[in-house]
Amino acid sequence: MKITVKSAENMKKIGREMAEKIVNGKKKNAIVFALFGELGSGKTTFAQGFLEYFGIKKANSPTFVIMKKYVYENPKSKIQSLNKAKNPKFLPAGDVPKGHKIQKFYLYHIDCYRIHNSRDLIELGFQEIVKDSHNIILIEWADRIGDLLPKNTICINFKHKSENERIISIS
Repeated sequence: MKITVKSAENMKKIGREMAEKIVNGKKKNAIVFALFGELGSGKTTFAQGFLEYFGIKKANSPTFVIMKKYVYENPKSKIQSLNKAKNPKFLPAGDVPKGHKIQKFYLYHIDCYRIHNSRDLIELGFQEIVKDSHNIILIEWADRIGDLLPKNTICINFKHKSENERIISIS
């Protein structure tokens, strides 16, 4: 699927919509999004929109720290179904009514720009992270660790079309 994106806000919207689609899905392992593209092609903007869906408003690319981990608690209850998916309200654990379960996710935002080889990421526990079904992982500059990506990775390619337009391809 190819999408032409005409603004940063539109790129963030696509990221939020992608997050919405996967948040309630059942999975055996982590969900991994590999973001490919040259500098300034929209990877970080997409990641910001994706993370906004989970209530993370100030997500900068972890270029210097390599990996950021966020915790997301999602009440699996009637409260959740009453919320509009495009504007979810996430309750702290203490506000969940009795008898309702909390679904906990860990969101990892990884930037491989400064990674020299896959071993650098292995040392940070990447192989264990991708095995945990409670994890959702966004990887910028994923081409630098291609040999570590699981076979079910969702690959998103970002390309410049013009100064303000980008083309993203999802596979």
